[in-house]
Amino acid sequence: MKIMPGKRDRILIAAVLFLLFLCAVPLCLRHFRHKKQLMLSVQRNGEELLLVPLSRDAKYEVLDDTAKEVPMETTLASLGEEADPARHAVNLIEVQNRTARCSESNCSNQICVRTAALSAASYDLPIVCLPHGLVITVKES
Repeated sequence: MKIMPGKRDRILIAAVLFLLFLCAVPLCLRHFRHKKQLMLSVQRNGEELLLVPLSRDAKYEVLDDTAKEVPMETTLASLGEEADPARHAVNLIEVQNRTARCSESNCSNQICVRTAALSAASYDLPIVCLPHGLVITVKES
């Protein structure tokens, strides 16, 4: 004995499936539209000095309480007197291929330079330069 769904049942099933489809489309569009951007945040002694997108390749110089973009070929040696540890606290931060790392520092222990780069996959641990009071993190905008 076969139980065949009637015409009414088919229409009801089709209507429910159509409504489910209509509900799913806006949710999918909202997910793609509101995808969060990852930002590089550099803080010194609790004050945010720099907030830039992780998607843009650049090099930044953190000199005492200021941060600015510098050419990619900038090194501590090229900064001259500014890089003197007795005068200034200097960190160079590179953002490349959606990763961020402290490429050079004039601090005494160099832990910030040896710390692994931050990326979208591994941004739960910050890069910290204790002698300079610097904390480098990646956060969602």
